[in-house]
Amino acid sequence: MRFFMSFIQWKEQLKEEKKVKKYQHLDRSINLDLKNDFQEVVDAIKNITNHSFLPFIKRISRKTRFKHRTNKLPVRTLKLRPIMYASHLDSHVYSYFNYCLSLEYEKKLKECELSNVVLAYRSIKIPESSEGKCNIHFASEVFNYISNRGMCVVITQDIKGFFDEISHKFLFQGIKELYEGGWIDSSLVKVLHSLTAFKYINYDDFRKNHLKQLIESKKEIPIYKLIKQYVHKNKSSKGIPQGSPLSGLLANIYMLSFDMEIRREFPAVFYRRYSDDLIFICDEELKDNLLASIEEKISHRDLSIQPTKTFIAKFGYANSMLKCVQVSDGNGVKNNRDYIDFLGFEYNGQTTHFRKNTYQKLLKKSVINRISRKKNSTKLIKRIKPKKDTLKHRNRSNYLMKAIEVTKSDGMRIQLNKFNRKVKEKFKKSLCHINPNNNLKKL
Repeated sequence: MRFFMSFIQWKEQLKEEKKVKKYQHLDRSINLDLKNDFQEVVDAIKNITNHSFLPFIKRISRKTRFKHRTNKLPVRTLKLRPIMYASHLDSHVYSYFNYCLSLEYEKKLKECELSNVVLAYRSIKIPESSEGKCNIHFASEVFNYISNRGMCVVITQDIKGFFDEISHKFLFQGIKELYEGGWIDSSLVKVLHSLTAFKYINYDDFRKNHLKQLIESKKEIPIYKLIKQYVHKNKSSKGIPQGSPLSGLLANIYMLSFDMEIRREFPAVFYRRYSDDLIFICDEELKDNLLASIEEKISHRDLSIQPTKTFIAKFGYANSMLKCVQVSDGNGVKNNRDYIDFLGFEYNGQTTHFRKNTYQKLLKKSVINRISRKKNSTKLIKRIKPKKDTLKHRNRSNYLMKAIEVTKSDGMRIQLNKFNRKVKEKFKKSLCHINPNNNLKKL
């Protein structure tokens, strides 16, 4: 079949951590560096039309957020995000098809001059370097553009329930447009159907009913007979599972026609999209037409803009310094912000800072992981359930340092010093609760 490409090339371009994963699922973990495991994946792909995809394991990511208000108590909100985990074999199958399909998608981006517009779920190299760009680089490029441009209007928006609202009809249409003649290989169709009419098992059912152990103990019985009562199916004409190796690319393909139309109709507008996060930079006189056009084009794709996450910021000069002079929401109501927010960073025209939520989250997790390495902290560890990776504090500190290096922000440098100081203070304070006799001078 024409869709099949070099399996060796696919494996070689994968990062090491992508070749084997250890999360719990219905099947065993597969290591692509092992000959027999690699051959098992190749055989599944070659025989894809007869391959039976296992249900996803659905877990709910819960994040507590606090929205600060002037002279009022902060509002606490709980953000729930469903994450779907494919079985180990299926995950590698999706990864292979992601590799093949992305080659066609990248050709289209280059042809339409959109390579710098679409930021998420792609490998974008730093010029004259083997390293790839991350959200630090993307945010820095946007802020540098504003700094060089000067007076402008910046619009940031968020697509509501992006992955859950993707229309299957428009998705298939978008994929057809990647190929000459609009023909999709039957092997790809099979894979796509597994992601539109996807099946899943809730993690609580998987865990409480010991489904993996059940499958291993009764190998003579077909898997689906053992798990049938716990399987749910997406019966809607919308939605793809967020979390599979192919889902991000499909989301990008779904938005390709939107990206093309914005670029064609508003060539003077600076536009970037990171998954469902949109940012536009334009002159004041273009703002209203641009907002109306975005709303229209998004609705034509059966999507909608999250009204509470639309912000319109005006940048201008005060005392010869570029500043964010006014911020309003999508309805034109002014708020007390003096910065824009993009990819975890805030920018006010002069300095870049880590977003408050990002900073607090990094701080909390770093304290937890530092405590987990200290002896006699068992009670606290049990209560706060830290992650197993004890290098995470160092990695987070490195992330902050990398952000400072890329953005060259003095504001971030101050935040980093404050971050390290607070980690140490909170660490000592926590140890005092565990064991008041701890000698803090040794720390």
